[in-house]
Amino acid sequence: MAGDGLKAIRDNAGMTQQQLADQLGVHYMSIANWEAGRNRPSLKHVQRLEELFGLDGQLLTEFAYAGVTPFDQLRAEVEALAEQGARLTELVVQLQHELTRQGEEIDGLRKR
Repeated sequence: MAGDGLKAIRDNAGMTQQQLADQLGVHYMSIANWEAGRNRPSLKHVQRLEELFGLDGQLLTEFAYAGVTPFDQLRAEVEALAEQGARLTELVVQLQHELTRQGEEIDGLRKR
């Protein structure tokens, strides 16, 4: 099954899905989906994985990019955009919490 090799390589490197996701700039669920065979990484991400783990074509073969169709590439690009959107949403939520915290701190200082 596609993804089994990636999981084995990641496990062998002692990395969590989150650590690998951070290295690639994707959400950890992308890694989980790749390993489970629900999705496959874009060609750009496969190449980056190969760089990170010092591989030479092993993952390219596993994810069978020789027969990628334009639809596959488009789907990968849409998934990458969705990942970026999810990361942006997380950042906005973090910023909102920080602004709320700072606002409360300022209000507390004003009351003194």
